[in-house]
Amino acid sequence: MELLNQVMLIILKLTRILNRFGAPFRKPWNIKIDLVF
Repeated sequence: MELLNQVMLIILKLTRILNRFGAPFRKPWNIKIDLVF
């Protein structure tokens, strides 16, 4: 469970970083997250 929590934190950090670069990255990234989880 700790490993899963660490992965989730990393994904959240990546999404925040990508959101800073703009909207074009948001939709594909959200789709990937939906497919993984």
